[in-house]
Amino acid sequence: MPSGKCDPRNPVPDLDPDPAASVSAPVVVAIDDDAMILVMVKRTLGAAGMVCHTATTGAAGLELIRSLAPDLVLLDLVLVGEDGFSICREIRRTWSAVELPVVMVTGLEDLESIQAAYQAGATDYLTKPLHWKHLPYRIRHVLQANRAFKSLQSSTRMLTHMAYHDVLTGLWNRHALSGALERVFREIRKTEDTPFPVMAALIYLDLDNFKRINDTLGHSLGDDLLKVVASRIAGVLRPSDLLARAESSADASVARIGGDEFCLVLEKLSSPLDAGRVAQRILDALREPILLEGHELVVTPSIGIALIPQDGQDPDTLLKHADRAMYAAKESGRNRFQFFDPSMGSRLLERFAMEAGMRRGLAQGAFFVHFQPQIDARTGTVLGMEALLRWNDPEMGAITPVRFIPVAEETGLIVELGELVFREALGFNQRLQAEGLPAIPVAVNLSSAQMLDPQLLERIEHWLALTGADPRLLQVEVTESLLVEGSSQGLATLQRMKDLGITLALDDFGTGFSSLSHLHRYPFDILKIDRSFVQTLPSVSQGRTLATAIIAIGKSLGMDLIAEGVEHLDQANFLLARGCNKAQGFLYGCPMGQDAFRAFYRATLDRPVG
Repeated sequence: MPSGKCDPRNPVPDLDPDPAASVSAPVVVAIDDDAMILVMVKRTLGAAGMVCHTATTGAAGLELIRSLAPDLVLLDLVLVGEDGFSICREIRRTWSAVELPVVMVTGLEDLESIQAAYQAGATDYLTKPLHWKHLPYRIRHVLQANRAFKSLQSSTRMLTHMAYHDVLTGLWNRHALSGALERVFREIRKTEDTPFPVMAALIYLDLDNFKRINDTLGHSLGDDLLKVVASRIAGVLRPSDLLARAESSADASVARIGGDEFCLVLEKLSSPLDAGRVAQRILDALREPILLEGHELVVTPSIGIALIPQDGQDPDTLLKHADRAMYAAKESGRNRFQFFDPSMGSRLLERFAMEAGMRRGLAQGAFFVHFQPQIDARTGTVLGMEALLRWNDPEMGAITPVRFIPVAEETGLIVELGELVFREALGFNQRLQAEGLPAIPVAVNLSSAQMLDPQLLERIEHWLALTGADPRLLQVEVTESLLVEGSSQGLATLQRMKDLGITLALDDFGTGFSSLSHLHRYPFDILKIDRSFVQTLPSVSQGRTLATAIIAIGKSLGMDLIAEGVEHLDQANFLLARGCNKAQGFLYGCPMGQDAFRAFYRATLDRPVG
């Protein structure tokens, strides 16, 4: 090369290696057909703390690049029998400019040659004769600029990932889900007028009672649980179920859009049954217990399914309808899936109205407590009373606990309602005693949600202290669902209540699926026979058999027995004949306000026995 010879007026300087550069030791591959230039390049860069490997042909240089993965290539533009542009293009077929910068060395200074070098993929260019003192600094400048660009590109990728993905689980977020749904709607609209229109579906999933786990075991464990749940949901999907795969991720069509809310987009469905099968696989996958930090946790989902396009013509409408279907699944008993139905809109509006009414009612005193007497069926003597929460809304009228208690549990209002019941029940019982009436226990119901409240005992102790009530005159009733859940925390809470002197009653026994092994573990004093059994007595043989068995179980465990819902004399006689002497129900007295109960209690004391 005429201009490629070493210039004797510009000798290679004796350079001290750059300490900073020697730490990272950049690797350079120099390709030139002038051996003398390669010697000087190697000496110059070596003195500057770089590692330089040389090649006199393009083929040899490419082999070095493949084996060494250098940080930079120094490439002569004009080689004997070879074209530097072609070599650069060959490099670019495998490595991008970010992955491997290429600095062209040329004696040509015309603009056309420089433009051709950049078009071939060159990062920078140097003209001959080379200035040896400046060469290391020029190369370092290119490397630093490349590192900065890599860092910027990495940050851009990270920001892009964060914009579309959930930080905790790595799944899509709501923004990514919305974009995916937009794409699905565009694709479906293309097939609307064809003989075989495309069908897709949105699955909306919410974990039942997840708030309890966060409140009782902490948010850190709750986060770990969400990660496992996310993995299980993604794990049950088959490739044919998936909408799309972002960044080759198998779980790309699964999104976490809220605390414990997940969505899945399914496309190319042959029928709605396909979406139902996916929902069932999710239910099956989450049925297996999850072991975290020594806790065996079982989480169940409520799943709503909205079909595309019949259940919504845009993403927002579709999400709203899938959400409504999910709430319908919760209202139907949870741990199930439900397809959207247009009638669900009115039910959801009713639920929201109920929640708003409850908050308004708590502020305005629309909730109150009635008391139903518990009677010795042999003598008619009042043995105790059960505190029952009532709500009479100015707009919606009287609303039964069966309707508002589930909403209270979901919204957390059950805690405030529970405090109201304890305050009224203990306070009223104290006033009865202050008026000279014989002391009787008062029973208060606790839901499973309240039992998992970490501050429950503090609240009870607070109201006992504030009212001066004797703990032995407080009965706490819990439902059989506590036994079904097998909560170790629930067992510990009951034991601490027992230590305080509180009497424990198991309500609704026999209506669920609890076993005698569970019953043995819990320190209950009273077993209550559910009204569903009592109401069939004595005519239905199955009711007679179950009631008799429950009485036998209670007696064998040394527990007192109370029958609920006794309305007729033949029911009372059947129970008495089998040794259940305590009862409550309309036959003896309905739930009543404080004044009415006080009068009822006094009347029974004045009534002669027998």
